[in-house]
Amino acid sequence: GGNLPEALALVSAASTTNPADMEALAHLATLQHAAGLLEDALRNFQTVARSDTCGLELYNNYGVVARELGQGEEAVAAFERA
Repeated sequence: GGNLPEALALVSAASTTNPADMEALAHLATLQHAAGLLEDALRNFQTVARSDTCGLELYNNYGVVARELGQGEEAVAAFERA
């Protein structure tokens, strides 16, 4: 297994250093989801989705987090974009 807290710290630092790096932010959101930080993950997935630089996997992950937070309409919208 990996070291999730260490990975979160590294990717968070990279994302903070370069906030325009949507790929780093998407990775951070995925790690936050894995760590159970759903609100943070959702916020970061929303930011990446608004940038229009994301693909199918991001929208799928975004939809999963929104669904887990009980935000059905947002989840459906994300899944439809995937």
